[in-house]
Amino acid sequence: MSTSEAVTYSLWQDFNRRPIHPIGLDTRRNGAKEGEVFHWSGANSERARSKAAAKLLRHLHSLEERGHNYHLVGHSHGGSVIWNALQSSILLKRPLKGLQSWTTIGTP
Repeated sequence: MSTSEAVTYSLWQDFNRRPIHPIGLDTRRNGAKEGEVFHWSGANSERARSKAAAKLLRHLHSLEERGHNYHLVGHSHGGSVIWNALQSSILLKRPLKGLQSWTTIGTP
């Protein structure tokens, strides 16, 4: 799924009316009405979550390079994937300046 196919800007703008990419983490491949869904295996292992975090971080860096703002939302271990990606970003000294917020729901 390309970003241009998946992202809708109509409801997501910051205070300066710049578009923001809402990104949700989901293990199902049924798409999203608004924003973009980042898919990962959902496997219950640290290895799977680390692999997904690395993939997510690469995707976030591509958004950063294009100057996009975005929000991250993760459910269950999707929140762990987000956390791992954010930690990696700090360790790599590559701040995510486009990150507007991140939310986890039911994350262990």
